[in-house]
Amino acid sequence: MFVASNKKLFTMPRPDERVLILGSTGSGKTTFGAWLLSVAPFHKMPFVIIDYKRDDLLNSIDNRREIGLDEVPREPGLYHIKPNPVADDDKVEEWLGKVWRQTGIGLYADEALRLPTGRTGAFEGILTQGRALHIPVISLSQRPVDLTRYAFSEANHVVTFNLTDRRDRKKVSEYLPIDHDYELPDYHSKWYNVHHRKQYDMRPSPGPDELLQNFADRLKPEKITPARRIL
Repeated sequence: MFVASNKKLFTMPRPDERVLILGSTGSGKTTFGAWLLSVAPFHKMPFVIIDYKRDDLLNSIDNRREIGLDEVPREPGLYHIKPNPVADDDKVEEWLGKVWRQTGIGLYADEALRLPTGRTGAFEGILTQGRALHIPVISLSQRPVDLTRYAFSEANHVVTFNLTDRRDRKKVSEYLPIDHDYELPDYHSKWYNVHHRKQYDMRPSPGPDELLQNFADRLKPEKITPARRIL
């Protein structure tokens, strides 16, 4: 539905893989990320939104549960934390360390460049060991140049929208064979499967209304597996 080329070869991320989504403000990155989250396996494992932006779309999802940085969920479902940049860095890093130790929990990080990468290296540990720990990660960023290099080197899939800054385009080209010398159509993107070394042209994702309905349908209590299961 969303693939414009090589449709038969395209595969969605497995529930133990890491996806990096890049794009300038207004490029369609956030809506695309929300679509990917809407099909994530939160019916079988806990999935936590780490929301620095206070995004309107994410805040409109029914039946998600807001939690604090003192809680790491164990039951399947969609959870939502809203850290303060800088002020909560130590708490976020401690929380990520708990996620790393618990395993079997998915992460969705909007504006991933704000995640602390200092004292304990918890986020880098999740990126480098996420597959073995069954911690899938969906990371979004508008400034690739400011991201930890592990966000690139450990990604299984990278989705790129239009990048207006030349330094950001150069950063992407250091890791991926994606040509950014021309503009993509509005809300279109390129999806690169790292393992298969395949590139796909992606059409725009569904709009907010369709996404919210999909979340609502999948987050109905009867759709959620009662006990956590490691995939």
